[in-house]
Amino acid sequence: MSSLNKNKMERFTRQNLAQIRSEFTEAVKKMEKLHGISFKIGNISFSSERFTTKLECAILNSDTKSVEESEFKASCRRFGLKPSDFGRKFISSGITYQISGIKTTRHKYPLSAIRIDDGKRYKFSVGSVVNNLI
Repeated sequence: MSSLNKNKMERFTRQNLAQIRSEFTEAVKKMEKLHGISFKIGNISFSSERFTTKLECAILNSDTKSVEESEFKASCRRFGLKPSDFGRKFISSGITYQISGIKTTRHKYPLSAIRIDDGKRYKFSVGSVVNNLI
């Protein structure tokens, strides 16, 4: 049996999709650096035999900040945050998240964050983040 067949998936599960997300992120790092773009996998919907996801690609600006980081730094003070808060971690309900963006059009939950455990994205209110920064 070849090593390729040994890693063959029989069905999709939360665990192996988290592994695929992680391996994809590592695999595209060379392309990100080569082309000056970023790749992000969105939420994954799946059954045992197939999955779908959104792939977001963005051009990195000249100082290698993502579009999300640039937007965060431009808008964060309106919400009582500092530019240095981008990427900071916080705890909500015992789970660690990392600030990944801000959407000024989402008044109730303007902050975007990534759950550290599996990379899944969530929306948060400013108060729930600011009060729990670590």
